[in-house]
Amino acid sequence: MLNKILPFLLLINSFLILSQETTYESGELLVMLNKEANISHFLEEFTQDYPSYNTQVKESISKELNVWLVSFSNIEVANFQELAFSYPQVLVAQPNHNNVVLRGDTTPTDPGFGNQWHHNNIGQFGGQVGADMSSTEAWGISHSNLSALGDTLVVAVIDDGFFLAHNDINFFKNYQEIPNNQIDDDGNGFIDDVQGWNAYLDSGAVSSNSHGTHVSGISGAKANNGLGGVGVNWGVKILPVQSGVALESVVLKAYDYVLKMRKLYDETSGAKGAFVVATNSSFGIDYANAASFPLWCAFYDSLGAYGILNCGATSNSNINVDASGDIPTTCSSDYLISVTNTDRNDTKVTAGFGATHIDIGAPGTSIYSTLPGNSYGNRSGTSMSTPQVAGAIALMHSIGCANFASEYKARPDSMALVIKNTLMNFGDSLLSLQGITVSGNRLNVRKAGYEIRTSGACSLTSIPQFEADDSKLELFPNPTSGNINLRLTGFVRGEYALEIYSVEGKLIESSSLMISEESQLLNKPLHPEIEEGVYLLCLRSYFSSPKTIRFVVNK
Repeated sequence: MLNKILPFLLLINSFLILSQETTYESGELLVMLNKEANISHFLEEFTQDYPSYNTQVKESISKELNVWLVSFSNIEVANFQELAFSYPQVLVAQPNHNNVVLRGDTTPTDPGFGNQWHHNNIGQFGGQVGADMSSTEAWGISHSNLSALGDTLVVAVIDDGFFLAHNDINFFKNYQEIPNNQIDDDGNGFIDDVQGWNAYLDSGAVSSNSHGTHVSGISGAKANNGLGGVGVNWGVKILPVQSGVALESVVLKAYDYVLKMRKLYDETSGAKGAFVVATNSSFGIDYANAASFPLWCAFYDSLGAYGILNCGATSNSNINVDASGDIPTTCSSDYLISVTNTDRNDTKVTAGFGATHIDIGAPGTSIYSTLPGNSYGNRSGTSMSTPQVAGAIALMHSIGCANFASEYKARPDSMALVIKNTLMNFGDSLLSLQGITVSGNRLNVRKAGYEIRTSGACSLTSIPQFEADDSKLELFPNPTSGNINLRLTGFVRGEYALEIYSVEGKLIESSSLMISEESQLLNKPLHPEIEEGVYLLCLRSYFSSPKTIRFVVNK
């Protein structure tokens, strides 16, 4: 029964749980029964099967939706939850989370947070108030290092070295590998890669350096631990990949390690490998022609096929890379985000630009972050701008609802581009970036996060037909070659928005619809340029629950 219920749970999970929570009451479970089920009959049947668990109703949560709080004893919550799912009348069974908090600005308590103007610029150090990424507001939506489906998010940082003992960085550890036994225990093709990989030495021995340590903290330093500052995504796992940049072959080997770790994760359903969602490369070659680096550029498409977005730093010289060249930022892959540097006054500083190849700006001047020896300090450059975006990618995965995470698992390449486009299009427009970058925007994680949570795949997440609403939406023919017919029955009269989305969450078209009758038949021609594929039609209004139906275009 559990396998049959799972797709349904993915749809309604974000409706019932606003964000990924981690603690819950022991001896309690929230259950939702189908409309016809009676809680007393369910408990009577359950008690006959499992009399030792002392199961009883503790509280009625919603009679309208048939939701109840059930208490029990002598069994762990997870085990009781699995038993509950085996009964056909149970639609939802979930823990009663006990760390629900008011949402809003979330300011960490770390002692160095006041130095991090890029998260919250209140004019410190002579900066412009508000010239920041609105991080505290985004953390009010989520600051977890898990996706809504429980995958541990990983950012792979490819750099010159890492202080792996830093108390403020959550470096990835490969627990499937036994240290120093000279055996490839997890079968990924790399021996003793317990804590990352040194592509330069073909070894698991990663050495310390300040640049990679500083970059790692920008993406994911821990929060509220009494140390230093915080990263864009609090405590996100950092996969350290040491490469140096002297040889392109070493860079390619570094990317190959990341690719194999994510591929292994997917192939083993998370038992091995790493759920890498972003790479960060704060290095490159000034004045380099992308045509001369086909393998380097091609790696971004290969990584993108697995849903990995790649962040590349542009030059620290004030050059137009469209004309002068730069690697990696002039690679043409859709799965590369090229980043330039802005300061605390929202001005682009001395750094590369290009209306064709530089996608977005991010804070990179006087950035306070981690350094070797459990220390902290400021550094400047596009090297500091780029991990802001890498951390933001992981944060978007954290903010995304269960439906978003499910769509990402099914179509990682397409959903990765949804995140990229959201980060680029929902930033802060800066005069200093207009006409010299693709987006004209500086990164704003609150705007992007709000868009991820409220639109696209997440906007299609709702309780479907079983709720106390007799309205019915039918679509035919399905598949269709052009026009569709909609039969609407039992809807509240009024004005509705009729929206069509791709399965990746991209809005294809939107129009208004007035429902004035109890039963209404509507013929709707689709846009003549709509491509073959799977789409979702959503009918929504402020006075009733949205209705969504999936259909296929087959020309």
